[in-house]
Amino acid sequence: SQTPTPTLSISPLQIIGWIWLAGAVVFLLFQLISYQMFLRKLKASHVQERPEALKQTIWQLGVDMGICRLPEAIITDTVEAPVLIGVLQPRVLLPRTSYTHEELAFILRHELVHYRRRDMWYKLALMLANALHWFNPLVYLMTIQAAKDIELACDDDVAKDLDSETRVRYGNTILAALPRKRRLEPVFS
Repeated sequence: SQTPTPTLSISPLQIIGWIWLAGAVVFLLFQLISYQMFLRKLKASHVQERPEALKQTIWQLGVDMGICRLPEAIITDTVEAPVLIGVLQPRVLLPRTSYTHEELAFILRHELVHYRRRDMWYKLALMLANALHWFNPLVYLMTIQAAKDIELACDDDVAKDLDSETRVRYGNTILAALPRKRRLEPVFS
């Protein structure tokens, strides 16, 4: 007598599960590879020696804001606008642009508020939520809106103790950086 040959049976739910898993892995790999490419570009770029004024300004802001462990501030050709990058080793990247002392203080305060609020961790959580829901366009819209809300909350935190004239100067400094910040930003920034 002949024994029946076993047949492989895959349910539609299993197929959907494998497609979902493949999409999440591809999404995460794309994000990770993009970030690694950005870090390589940063490492290969010309990094300018940090001027004493930058070191002094970030140190003073750290003292004023009660931040003990400050992120490193780097002047580089890699970015077109100031940005905080990194989750475990955060760094403030500044473009090779001449800023007045006040503009530099506003920019660094803004980035240090992101650092103090741990906004990079929120962005990491948003990216993971996006990876899990890679198929849902509403989650992409949610992450875009959440990133805007993080920026607005940061600006509000920076501006809350400023008088109205200084708020205007702060707003003008941030707005001046916006046109340069339209490019795709690296993950964890």
